[in-house]
Amino acid sequence: MNNYTFKDKKIAFLCDENIPNYIYYPEKYNYITGKHSATAYYYWILKNFGFDNIFLVSEYDCLDDYDLVIFHYDNANCINVLKKYKTMQIVTDRPQVPNIDLYACCNLSVFNYILNTDLIQHMGVGLKNVLSGKLTYIPYPMTLNYKKCKASWPPKIYHFTGDSRTLLDGISSDVFVNHMKNKGVNLRFNFKTDETYGDEDVYFCVRRKTSYFSNKANGNNVDTKFGQITANRLYQSWKMGTPLIISPTSAMGAIYKSEYDFLIAGDLNELEYQSLRLLNDENLFKKMIENGNKRKDEHNNYTIVKHFVKAFNMIFH
Repeated sequence: MNNYTFKDKKIAFLCDENIPNYIYYPEKYNYITGKHSATAYYYWILKNFGFDNIFLVSEYDCLDDYDLVIFHYDNANCINVLKKYKTMQIVTDRPQVPNIDLYACCNLSVFNYILNTDLIQHMGVGLKNVLSGKLTYIPYPMTLNYKKCKASWPPKIYHFTGDSRTLLDGISSDVFVNHMKNKGVNLRFNFKTDETYGDEDVYFCVRRKTSYFSNKANGNNVDTKFGQITANRLYQSWKMGTPLIISPTSAMGAIYKSEYDFLIAGDLNELEYQSLRLLNDENLFKKMIENGNKRKDEHNNYTIVKHFVKAFNMIFH
């Protein structure tokens, strides 16, 4: 850190829970909420890379003791923009807080338009020009406890992890699950943790366009100015070694390079169609796994650290 402009600055990550280091307590990260991923998880990533001027603080600490406070929308009530410390908001599935010094966004479409005409039909041109203020890109932390898979064709297990409230209506119903089973597609759901088990052949995450609404945030988990969904499920599928079926979001469109990156499903009919494609097309299945293996290292903790360094230098230039 000797060559960085922020080496003598005290940087606080504001978190309302004392989340432990993932190296020693990985089980605590089986499911970690967004506001803690955006603060404590980031903190420990930087700490494990040797940053010694960062601190994990709570709402009960004196924020005036720090030069920069990094926070998530859900803890914005602790932030006073008139104080002497600088501020950085991690902007994911919540809106921007006004008058913040730097907004760290995890969706590359905030910075670059989506240009592929087929993708534009599904997800628009992205979120460039939707946000205001000083912006920087920082990749979002990956789910910790996923397993590398030995996916094989024809696929036997199609797996979902995540909050059941975000799913399209009817996907996990007995009617649809049995309908898909009769087609040869076995759907499995894990609503309790973000864990995968290593036996998955296909990973899927098909959500409502607006999965749930927060009166506090005036919006949630929506691909608009109210919030930016991350591309983490895509990165995870690449690292797991499985094809991915996913609902259309700008974060995925922003890193799209080929037809083998992911398959789009915005409703039950499209999920059935894409599931059967993978069941019946061995070449498609294997090409998607091969493609993911080539791209799987595009997201890692070192990349996160590099972008934090850039963000800190922007603030303390």
